[in-house]
Formats: sequence, structure tokens, C-alpha cells
Amino acid sequence: MEAVLPSFQKEPIQLVIDLTNYEEHAQVVYIGIIQHSRVLPLAWKVMPGQTKWDQGLWEIIEGLFKRFHTYLENTDCTVIGDSAFGCFPMVELCIKYGFHYLFVFVEIIRVNGGQLRDVCCQPVPFPSW
Repeated sequence: MEAVLPSFQKEPIQLVIDLTNYEEHAQVVYIGIIQHSRVLPLAWKVMPGQTKWDQGLWEIIEGLFKRFHTYLENTDCTVIGDSAFGCFPMVELCIKYGFHYLFVFVEIIRVNGGQLRDVCCQPVPFPSW
């Protein structure tokens, strides 16, 4: 990170955070930086899937933030994540480290008699009664 992140300090950056399950064996919490429509991994932690961890998720994310925060201290930085991260503890962490945040919420709804449809940041026509 020491060699890579200083080159990103000149312009606003976007970080992507995600939690990915690997079957029931493990979960990977990772943070990557968006560069030319690709996500380059910056920091990650592999957690056991079925056993109890020493740390909670928010402690893990804070540990990841700490790993690269010093390199991005004076950078306009936005953290982007899905609805799993759209909660108060995550917002508190973003504020603590001076990051902007954007969390996308996707909801699956029933339309027209039971058809399932993904809805994300778009107006949904109401069914006629």
C-alpha cells in the first residue's frame, strides 16, 4: 500500500467494501479501490465461516480502514457498499476516518401477481388495484 496509495492522493477516489462467503468455510471482508472501472484489492481479512471469531465485523472493518487511512488522510474518499453495510456502525466508521459513503439498497418485490423483480434506485410502478 505504501507504494501504491500515494499515487491516488491527487484526485477523489472510491473504495468498494464487500463481504463474500466462500461456501460455509469462510468469509472474506475486503476493501478495494476503483481504477478505470475495475476494483483493485487493497486490504482483506479471511474469517472462518462456521466458527466464532475473536472480533466483530465492525472491528475487522476498522482494522482494515486503519491499514490504509494514513495514506489517504488528505484525500477525498468515498466508500461504496451494498445494503449489508448501510447501517449506523458503518456510517460511524466512515465519519471517524473522514470518508464519504454510499450504500446501495436493492429490494426484491412482488409485481403483478407474484413475479419477483429486483429494484435498485429506480421508480417502481404501483400495480393497479
